[in-house]
Amino acid sequence: MSIVTGPTPVSIKPASSTVSLAAATRQRIASIDILRGLVMVLMALDHVRDFFSNALFNPLNLALTSPALFMTRWITHFCAPVFILLAGVSAFLYGTRSRTKTGLARFLLTRGLFLVIVELTLVHFGWFFTFDYHFILAQVIWTIGWSMVALAGLVFFASPGNWVCWDCNDCRPQFVRWYDPEWLRSTGSVMDCDASRRSD
Repeated sequence: MSIVTGPTPVSIKPASSTVSLAAATRQRIASIDILRGLVMVLMALDHVRDFFSNALFNPLNLALTSPALFMTRWITHFCAPVFILLAGVSAFLYGTRSRTKTGLARFLLTRGLFLVIVELTLVHFGWFFTFDYHFILAQVIWTIGWSMVALAGLVFFASPGNWVCWDCNDCRPQFVRWYDPEWLRSTGSVMDCDASRRSD
């Protein structure tokens, strides 16, 4: 007796044609990653010059420096402001995904305190190769950490009067409450993009 076997039937579910807002907001934003990477390279350049250069003077001293050495120090003045800007951008993007202000505040508080601890331990040891705390150098990571702690409290002072631009494909920018855009849509204060195109 012969038995004929065939391929096991497989059920195929059609993929959804829509992507949820939560999944879309979790995608990486290339421009932010590129900017962060560029600034990290510039900061590394400054630190390498500090540890491995034989220049025992301030690179910004025009009487002693060379153009190349001057530029390696001058260009890094953009690093700290950009790092703090990107920290704020990241907090905003997380806020667009957080369902509650309490969840956003918890994230900012824990992340901020973590950065403060990192500054006082790992970063401190990286600079001085010791855990002697007679001298503490608190810099950018410390600043970002305490700024996030402050934002954790400021989140609860947000009101419907705090607006940011909500841009859509074909419509003029609309303004919505950044931490709860669905609430404002339910009030009819935000134009529905699809409805506006259908009415044209």
